[in-house]
Amino acid sequence: MEEASGICSENALEDCVDSCVWAGGQSTTIFRKNIIGDTEGCAVMLAEYAKVTVDENTIQGKHVNGLQAGDYADCIVKNNTITKSSGSGMVLHDHSTGFFTSNQIIGSSLAGVGIRDHSEPVFSLNSISEGLGSGLVLLGNGCGVIERNRIFKNRCAGIGLKGFSQALFESNFVSANEGYGIWLQDDSCGSFQNNSIEGNGKAGFAVSHRAHPHVYGNSIVGGKQIGILLQNDATGEYENNKVSSNRTTNVLLLGRCKGVFVKNHISDSAGGGVLFRGDSKCILKRNMIEGNNRANVAVLDRSQPFLEENVIQGGNGRGIVVTGNSAGEYVGNIVRMHHLAGVYVGGNAEPKMVCNIVADSGASGVVVEDHARGCFSNNSMIGNASAAVAVQGFASPIMERNVVLHNGRGGIWLGEKAGGVFDGNYVEESKSGWRIGHEVTAKVLQIPKNSPKCYTADEFQDRIIQAIKGCTSCIHSEKIVLVENPGGSCAIPALGTSVEESWPTISVQNVAG
Repeated sequence: MEEASGICSENALEDCVDSCVWAGGQSTTIFRKNIIGDTEGCAVMLAEYAKVTVDENTIQGKHVNGLQAGDYADCIVKNNTITKSSGSGMVLHDHSTGFFTSNQIIGSSLAGVGIRDHSEPVFSLNSISEGLGSGLVLLGNGCGVIERNRIFKNRCAGIGLKGFSQALFESNFVSANEGYGIWLQDDSCGSFQNNSIEGNGKAGFAVSHRAHPHVYGNSIVGGKQIGILLQNDATGEYENNKVSSNRTTNVLLLGRCKGVFVKNHISDSAGGGVLFRGDSKCILKRNMIEGNNRANVAVLDRSQPFLEENVIQGGNGRGIVVTGNSAGEYVGNIVRMHHLAGVYVGGNAEPKMVCNIVADSGASGVVVEDHARGCFSNNSMIGNASAAVAVQGFASPIMERNVVLHNGRGGIWLGEKAGGVFDGNYVEESKSGWRIGHEVTAKVLQIPKNSPKCYTADEFQDRIIQAIKGCTSCIHSEKIVLVENPGGSCAIPALGTSVEESWPTISVQNVAG
């Protein structure tokens, strides 16, 4: 009732035609420790500037929404238990605000919590679980502060944003949801900081349809499919996140997405580290990408990424794979200690690779084959077990001013029918410094007799360590050459052995929440 006050406590309320509790008109009543059962409407309805407190109530039985707040209501809702709503556990709409804390919302048929129509609550320390829809959903310019909540075991997404919604999401635990952990679409945004996103069924963090979040300092681990997924014109900034041990791939970039990834740690996926597909044009800068199977970075289809000053190391397959009709720029990266090739370029790919270090590969350092082209300049290939550079098939790259120090089996090897231009490259002298096959059409020009400035092994290792610390590389402007064998390479014979790759065909349909 209008401007009502007082306390309503320890009542059993049920079998109501409309709502069991209704408050509006700037009412300040306290509703405490009531048991609310069957009703044909919402169990608790807060409207028209209500300022009530709803505390320690149990909302059960048959009802539509457990608690609904709208029309500029500004209430305190705490310590309540809401179970098995036929609609949502809580719905906030029409500019409602307030403080919602320490509530348990269990088994809702729709969203556990829905925030929409310019509502702006503070939602803290709540538990939202076991719903038949998503856990917490923001729609139609919904916003607010969402912090320290536990959102788990919901059938769809843990958190979903749509329709220009935005909010601050901080220190939430989002786990074991059957769909996405967090899903943004339709121009939504928001800031996501220090959240733990674990063991979700599809992507841990999914962004699509022009959504553009800021994602900082989150842990996205142990997903059954994907860690971070961008698709359909998604953008956003992703910084200082841990993305690890997601089964299909840690980061999947689809369609025309253009996200920026800085200083993330991306590791230990059985399916791969970062996979570009479609026409993606994302930027990766100063990330640590390590220990992923198959490839730490794979660039497929027509993707054109920009990779700068990343440390890419320790994979059980290849370091960087560029194939299909893809291209992109790769500048100042350290690519080292892979079981197969450090860099593999195939198909009709045409990348530009400048000032990278490719070291300690178990096979060749750089392999270019099929009909691939591209420009490779001012790179250092060091200590690779097979060829430093292997060009085969009908590949025709341009390679200029690169430095090759063997410490392995060979320097630059050109297989039968290889083409391209090789100008001003320094190859340390040995019996197999240059190996040129039959019917080679490549132009080999200006082979310098003297090496550019060389660093000692210790200086080289110091620069590797500097790059690893915060992934801040100083190799962008000058080449780094190792003059001693670092050892430890496991020789795998063959000239850039081609390993058949079968990358997952992942569409919007089979990853949708």
